[in-house]
Amino acid sequence: MEKEKANISLQSAAQLRHCGLRLALRKGIGELCCRRRHIRRKAALPADTAALPLSIIICTLGTCKVLEDAIRAALMQDLAQSDYEVLVVWNRADAPPAADFPPQVRWVREPETGLSRARNTGAAHARGAVLLFLDDDAVAAPNLASVMKETFSRHKDAAIVGGQIFLPLPNPRPAAVLSGQEALWSAYRVPYRRYRTVREPYAFPFGACFAIRRGVLLALGGFSENYGRIGENYAGGEETALCYLSRQRGWNIGIQPKAQVEHRVEARRFTLTHAKKTLQAGIFTTYRLCLDGCTPFIWDLSYLKNRCALAARELAQLERGSLAYQYKKWEYEAFGALCMEEMKRRERPCADIG
Repeated sequence: MEKEKANISLQSAAQLRHCGLRLALRKGIGELCCRRRHIRRKAALPADTAALPLSIIICTLGTCKVLEDAIRAALMQDLAQSDYEVLVVWNRADAPPAADFPPQVRWVREPETGLSRARNTGAAHARGAVLLFLDDDAVAAPNLASVMKETFSRHKDAAIVGGQIFLPLPNPRPAAVLSGQEALWSAYRVPYRRYRTVREPYAFPFGACFAIRRGVLLALGGFSENYGRIGENYAGGEETALCYLSRQRGWNIGIQPKAQVEHRVEARRFTLTHAKKTLQAGIFTTYRLCLDGCTPFIWDLSYLKNRCALAARELAQLERGSLAYQYKKWEYEAFGALCMEEMKRRERPCADIG
């Protein structure tokens, strides 16, 4: 198909208020860039005969202070206990603290650090037809499991479903959090109240509340372990890659506003360092997704230069030293670094690329 052109501004105030920088960046991917690849003809969703309707899977390094609240909220769902299970993946080498928690919790140990690997380990041990992945600092609403179960039952064509992620901020508001940029701490809010199928990359669900049919995850080969956070490496993208691959097969992705979690981020993470690492990691990861052919778009040198120039123009309109200026500077620096990387990549012999 021909290149799509869009006349949008990534600084649209309404867009930033609603989506945050992370969502706005995804929308920019979809509307500003490049060439679309063909989406395959819609394939039937893979069948799955699981022992339970749903599994809640929480992966943890065991350092999160909210872990106990997250596990107990998962256990106290209004869904019958015979219809779901809670599985915690202990992503470290030592033994999990199983004795400190109710016996209903299933513990699985994955000694090799990495969120994608931990999620795949959890999926391999889970018994549910729907796998609901939660962060270890995401506290589920009491009806989350029942809402997700009902959503997948009603929407037979849904491969992946995400929910709303509420971000309670400390009081006073942290100085590092620019208004409208809460998505850098995985906030995900939508203005609608009913289930909706989403097709735009900026609307794909976030990993803190991410449900997928077990058969779909198996068909797609699980979470790519080339992506996903590992320790202090902020690179993500594993759930985004699954969304792109699902769309390539013609499978639907939905957002259920009634499925809700509260993302209780520790106060120490509301820093400029966290904001910068998360913002730039999102840009770098999207570039990698493009190189790997996961996305329907191409971030070539021309596009990267245009994005760098756009960021420079927007930067010139902001007050130097302001928080908004700092955020935009990080974006400008990230696209500048990618321009250099793309030029180096083009200079390499073909055998060395990829």
